[in-house]
Amino acid sequence: MPSVLIIDDEIAITASLGTFFERMGGHTVYRAHTGAEGIASFERYSPDLVLLDVRLPDMSGFDVLESIRDQQPVVIMMTAHGDVPMAVQALQAGAENFLIIADVGQGRWEEIDREPAGSPGGRNYGWNVMEGTSCYNA
Repeated sequence: MPSVLIIDDEIAITASLGTFFERMGGHTVYRAHTGAEGIASFERYSPDLVLLDVRLPDMSGFDVLESIRDQQPVVIMMTAHGDVPMAVQALQAGAENFLIIADVGQGRWEEIDREPAGSPGGRNYGWNVMEGTSCYNA
């Protein structure tokens, strides 16, 4: 069963994204609310996908990415407060994708869903970002 680690300090975001992946995709979901918890969870569970907030209370998402990058994880960085230079920075740091999520507090993030196996394009780990967010892709 595919696994997802969601690292975000906002409990509502980890809860809603986690519920989506559990119910809609049958994924195993791990949640962390600080960078340190996220790094420890990554090392413990080796998830297939990491959804990583840029702004965390103890360190930046970029620091987390730097800590786990050697293991070549599939990381999608996300924030409600991003811009193009931040997206470029994330992709250069090793993120697979970068999402600017609109109206997170009102649950207006859109689906991140599994892409059919064998889909064309880049590193295909079976993840496809659906419409409704600003998306920067390598």
